[in-house]
Amino acid sequence: MKNKYLRFERMNSNTERWYQLVISSGSCDDDYNVSPFFTLRGFDYVFELQLPFLKYFLKPYKCECFSMYFEREYGFSIFEDHFSILYGPQTFDSTTTKRYGCTIPWMDEELIRITILNPDYTVYYSNTKDLEYEEREEVERLVPDKLVFTMIDADGQPNRAVCFIEEREWRAGRKLLWKWLRLFKKPMVNRYLCGEFDREAGKEQGSYKGGICSFHHYMERLTTPLDTMKKMGIKERFTNIQRVQ
Repeated sequence: MKNKYLRFERMNSNTERWYQLVISSGSCDDDYNVSPFFTLRGFDYVFELQLPFLKYFLKPYKCECFSMYFEREYGFSIFEDHFSILYGPQTFDSTTTKRYGCTIPWMDEELIRITILNPDYTVYYSNTKDLEYEEREEVERLVPDKLVFTMIDADGQPNRAVCFIEEREWRAGRKLLWKWLRLFKKPMVNRYLCGEFDREAGKEQGSYKGGICSFHHYMERLTTPLDTMKKMGIKERFTNIQRVQ
């Protein structure tokens, strides 16, 4: 449901845990064209309500250094394992931003395993820590059995993606004091379809934003790599997606 003053819809958040209760001035131009609004977010849903009657009381913050306007936000937000209290301008500058943030210790999770899987889901490579960029690039290059997809790209021309499946496992309690939580909390295991296109791909190709060259896309439970590629294709306007290897 969405109209000029109200928005209520399901978010496409994959695995992200995001909860938010915030009143914002909105970001706008010199004439304050955008009204303040209230946001309530959680459990994969977001509710936004425009508050035009606050327009002349809750105004954006003007940064004299850059002649730019920034939102004023008041409330709190929980994103994944991070808690934030917002109490003023959000300028992305530590000297002027009014925000307090900290990690929630019982939600802080430690990455304990990275595994690259073959197309039949057997293990090709596994490590207990993330690799440096050069090491990771070499491991990925040597994956013997990769998935290959062909598609018609957003520009109407053929393209190809060469992919592999990555699995990551997290356990509760990054710090020693909280590792006892692992006795009661199951590991979180996610799979991702990772790969590269033969050429720049997607609906933004050729624009100043640029298209997609490589990707690391979350695979929902009980879905196949082809399902994941088709989901990406809806967003990036791919058609005729087929697995050829």
